Amino acid sequence: MFHVNHYGLYFTPAVRLDLRAVADQGYIQRAWEALEAKFSDPQTPDIDRALAGALLEKLTDQPLHTEQVASAFQQTARSPLPDHMLEAVGSLQTRIHMLELVRDNPAISSESWGHYADDLAAQVDDLIRTSDSQDYVTLLSLDTLKLLAGLALERERWFEEGKTAFTRAIEGQLRPQGFIQPAVEADRLSPFSAIERQILATRSLVLMAQAASASANLDLWNHKVRGVSVATAAMYPIYYFYTTAKWSWDEALAPEIVQEAFKRNGGWLEMAQQRLQHKDMALVLDDVRPIWDASGGGMTTLTHGWPPKPKRRGWFG
Repeated sequence: MFHVNHYGLYFTPAVRLDLRAVADQGYIQRAWEALEAKFSDPQTPDIDRALAGALLEKLTDQPLHTEQVASAFQQTARSPLPDHMLEAVGSLQTRIHMLELVRDNPAISSESWGHYADDLAAQVDDLIRTSDSQDYVTLLSLDTLKLLAGLALERERWFEEGKTAFTRAIEGQLRPQGFIQPAVEADRLSPFSAIERQILATRSLVLMAQAASASANLDLWNHKVRGVSVATAAMYPIYYFYTTAKWSWDEALAPEIVQEAFKRNGGWLEMAQQRLQHKDMALVLDDVRPIWDASGGGMTTLTHGWPPKPKRRGWFG
């Protein structure tokens, strides 16, 4: 039976206790400062400012900016979508996340929230029906949108379609080495390099796995085929962050291009590291934190940038 735990889409109420436990960490303090600055800066794009405010309210559980957050969300929800398909999908992913975050905002009545939910559902449906993209990264992002919208709006069909796309990618498109075949192979329809396509496709898979886990108690992280899982894809591009000498999918790929791609689209790194606790991913995170990725979870350094609690051991280990 389809059941959704409504809270933060990618995280649960436990996030506040976990944040308190690591509040003295320098990278956490920097992330708080960056999130507060983003919300208070009038030059911040409306959609980023709205998400920053919604995250602040949710993570602190202190309704200090309730009216401002509600106003920023309402303004963003009414804005037209970007013309470019991938940007439109990203904008809707952000809006769906915000919709979940402001679900209990006292400045937004349940009736008004329902109207916004209906409007966003119509926008998602329209984008799905009118998309004629053949670009793999865009198609996988659209599948991610289906899964996210399926959770926030309780549309089981969308959720199931997103889940099916996830399993198809893990079972048929992700190779044991870690690369996602249709993402890295030559694509004249895509403006991105192969490394950027790998990062964006990995991002989609991680967002689906994390949202399904947090909001539906469905463990897609451990969906494996002969040992290959989303973790395999997550680790693959990490090893090209500092050197690209052995990267074979793009000619003359500079490390700076890889690093910029991670900084723009790296929200998933914190989600993956929370699961994997891998020393090589930790090195990359040291260089990119705090991470802000609006359509990839927001300030994920705060929502996921801390290790899981160690399991208690009994008398016999």
